[in-house]
Amino acid sequence: MFDKYKKYKIIAVVVFIIGLAVFLLGNLKIQSVKSYQEEHKNNGYVALENETDALSTAKQESNKKETNANETISPKEIQDKEIDGQTANNNTTLDNLEQSLSENETNTVSPENLENSTNSIDKTDSNQVVNPDNINLDDLDKTQSENTTSESTSEPQYITCSIEIRCDVAVEFKDSIKNEGIKNSIPSDGTILKKISYKIPVGQKVYDFLMQACVDNHILVAANNGYVTSINNLSEKAISYGSGWMYKVNGISPNVGAVSYTLKEGDTVLWYYVNNGKDG
Repeated sequence: MFDKYKKYKIIAVVVFIIGLAVFLLGNLKIQSVKSYQEEHKNNGYVALENETDALSTAKQESNKKETNANETISPKEIQDKEIDGQTANNNTTLDNLEQSLSENETNTVSPENLENSTNSIDKTDSNQVVNPDNINLDDLDKTQSENTTSESTSEPQYITCSIEIRCDVAVEFKDSIKNEGIKNSIPSDGTILKKISYKIPVGQKVYDFLMQACVDNHILVAANNGYVTSINNLSEKAISYGSGWMYKVNGISPNVGAVSYTLKEGDTVLWYYVNNGKDG
């Protein structure tokens, strides 16, 4: 009787140790949605409701650039403004001189002195008038270009991309999955995340895009050193040894990992589940 209970105790301890080891190993490999969200709180992502919004945003940005370009002052307008300013200064100076004469009658100014003052003003103003021939248009254009570049670099740069997550092949092999938890997490139409557009900062990677989209849509995702092992509780090898997650950009499978692929304007990302190379 004593030996029988001892045997059961040993078995129970071994089972407990194995279970604890599996639990700890799983926690080390999985990067939860909650932890990723804490690390990426203010990353500049803006979800767009549909494709129309994305096109509208891009059009507005284009119109804004065209408006700024149209508002640029031409060299001729600059010259005209400077000449008008100098003319206004001349009139102001003469008005002040006449007012001074009328207010102070004891200080008589001879016609010769008045003429000399006028000539002095004309001479000074003539030296201040901008000669169009002396303007270097190349320098002017360079200055305007530098100002425009300075203004543009001071603001965050964004691009518009879209993302979609599907598991059609998992639906096809759903009956072969023994784990009920995984089986129940597979949507009947294969759509884990319908196509959605985002306005994202320049320089983002496919991996970052996936993580943020899953955070925003409350989709559980797991990864190991940037390699995605599970999305929506559908893990790799759930169907067979050759099943798992892959991605495409604009319908093409890149030959680099998701952590290395930099997104460009208009890119469409598709994450999809495969089984021995078959994606549905």
